[in-house]
Amino acid sequence: MKRINFLIFLLLIAIGTVLCQTQEEKEKVKKEKVITNQTLKELKGNISVMGREEEIKEEEKTGSEESSQAEVKDEKYWRNLKREIEERISQAQKKVESLKEEINTLYRDFYSIDDPARRDQIQVKIVEGTRKLEEAEKELEKAKKDLEDFLERARKEGALPGWIR
Repeated sequence: MKRINFLIFLLLIAIGTVLCQTQEEKEKVKKEKVITNQTLKELKGNISVMGREEEIKEEEKTGSEESSQAEVKDEKYWRNLKREIEERISQAQKKVESLKEEINTLYRDFYSIDDPARRDQIQVKIVEGTRKLEEAEKELEKAKKDLEDFLERARKEGALPGWIR
């Protein structure tokens, strides 16, 4: 009976410490400042800028000039950008295909040669070729993802669908 009471007592102490820890964690979360749209409205008047006014005004002027130049995104801009991305995809596909052919040739040579020294040399080339193939496949995937991102960006920025076909 004493053992059971002692175990219950230890269990209650453990539960109490866990509860204290969770309360401390909740207090930490409450102390962290969360920025929402409403808190941004409250902070609008408190924004301060460091630096001299002349520098700030010059930066604003150059920024507005650059933005006006960057805003000219016509059909030519979108078509050129898509062509560049498609060329990268094409080059990456050609590279992957050539590396696959090279690795297949090395495997054929590896199994057709009986000399262990030459096999070791070919095996090193196979490993190197496989590493290059993996890099080329990653490059191809990145180029394909860039195309998807480009299409999404063009759609969001209002490019006409005919410009990016």
